Amino acid sequence: MKSYSCKICVQRGESFSGIRPLVRKHLREEHLIRGGQITVGKPAKEIGRIAHNMIVVDLD
Repeated sequence: MKSYSCKICVQRGESFSGIRPLVRKHLREEHLIRGGQITVGKPAKEIGRIAHNMIVVDLD
């Protein structure tokens, strides 16, 4: 299974098993990154309206 994280979560050592849990965490916390881009392809783009300003890192 793929793991995803954002650049700030990577620094904290956190990763997630999918884009949705990652986005849910970021909606609770305020570390969305202005002007960033989703870099993991179609799964992220499905919910890109929520996560359009996250920098997402594919850890696999």
